[in-house]
Parts: sequence; C-alpha cells; structure tokens
Amino acid sequence: MTQLGSPLVSVVMAVNRDDGFLKEAVESVLAQTYHNFEFLIIANVAPDSLWNYLKTLTDPRIKLFRNLVGGLPFNLNYGVNQAQGSLIARMDADDICRPERFAVQVEYLNAHPEVSVLGAGCQEINEQGQPGAIYNPVLTNSEIRTKMIWTCPLIHPTVVFRKDIFLKFRGYQFSLYAEDYDLWLRMRHDPQVIFANLKQNLLQYRIHGKQSSNAALIKRNFAIVMSLMMREFYLTKDPRFLASVVKRWVWSKVHR
Repeated sequence: MTQLGSPLVSVVMAVNRDDGFLKEAVESVLAQTYHNFEFLIIANVAPDSLWNYLKTLTDPRIKLFRNLVGGLPFNLNYGVNQAQGSLIARMDADDICRPERFAVQVEYLNAHPEVSVLGAGCQEINEQGQPGAIYNPVLTNSEIRTKMIWTCPLIHPTVVFRKDIFLKFRGYQFSLYAEDYDLWLRMRHDPQVIFANLKQNLLQYRIHGKQSSNAALIKRNFAIVMSLMMREFYLTKDPRFLASVVKRWVWSKVHR
C-alpha cells in the first residue's frame, strides 16, 4: 500500500548506455499529463559520461541510482525495491511515452482494482522516429492467458503492475532474455492474477540495431523462450505449450 504523501506510481527504468534516445525517453516521462509519480532511473554498469548526464536532470521526481551489477532483471528488481508507489510503470531508455499514458492507465487500474497487470497498444518507430507498424494487443484476461501459450502478449515497456503482486511472485528471475515473459507465465498459474491490455496506443516502441530485442539477439536467445515453454508444459501438462515449442523449433531451423 502506498504511504500517505508517497507517489501512487513509480516509473522504473534501467539503463547501461545511451543509444542516442535516452533524452527523448526521459522527456516523454516528465511530460506526462498525470503528475503523481516518481521516476527511478537505475544506471547499471554505466560509463561516467552517462552517469554525469543523468546527474544534470534536475526534475525533483527523478531519483538516480548507480549499480555496479549488470543485468536488466537484477536492476529492475532493485528499482522496484526502492519504489514508493503501489503501481510500477515500466519504461525503457529508447522508447517514447504518449503524454496521456499514465493518466489512462491509472484511471483504468483505479476503476478495475481486480486487474494486476495492465499493458497497452503501441506503435513501432525507427531510429529516426518515423512511425511503423501498430501493435493491437488482445485485451481480456482470457485472451491474454491463451495467447501467452504461444508468445508474450504484453509489451513490457507499456506495462503498469501492482507492486504487491510483483513481490508475491518474487520479481524478475530470468537473467538473459524474456524476464518479463517468465514473470507473466509464473503469474499465469494463479487464477487470481488478472491481466488486461488497453487498445489505446500509449507508447512509441523503438526498433534499432542495438536493442536487446532486435532480430539477431532474439534468434540467439530462442532457446531461453523455448525452455520457458517446456517448463510450462511440464507444470501444466497443456499440450499447446509443447506444440509451441515445436513451432518455434521449426521456425529456428527455417530461419537460421
């Protein structure tokens, strides 16, 4: 529960380098029409140049942390642990929030206290900021749980989740890739966890060559996603998870 006088929302962003988009990402958070938030930026194994830039950010909502331990899951967990808000909003250092993002998501979560994890639609942009494909997510808890068998139906930097639920499931655990997918799959085992997506496009999702989700790195980490699906097959005995593993294995052979 958020303490009296504490912000309702804690925005958590981990960064270890600036690929040229950090300033725009930070400004999009600070320009939100919703104001009751703190902005936690965790610089993990960051060069002095990046840390020195972060220290020039004077907005009082920004809280800076510098860690010598690398890895996105560790540093996101660290940020959530430092957070004062009962709602955690994820943000990445290369994306752009729509100005109304937090206002829309907070309004929805206040109106639907049963929802634990809330994502949204987004639009891809390239390195120059030119718009690309629009992602229209499945919306309901039932649809999200079904699609989770085949892929991750929640775009991580669009997500706002309740901190108490996150802590109940012990946060992010996978260390190399798909830390969010792993978390949602673990939550999926609890029928009391309710997922939802908003159809609104609330984020511009940057596609560029250095990000951890570009095509080459996704292919390199394919085995990790497949291992998650095999884990779920062993735990649930749902043959659709096994079918998903086979489908991805065939895809990897065709596209290697």
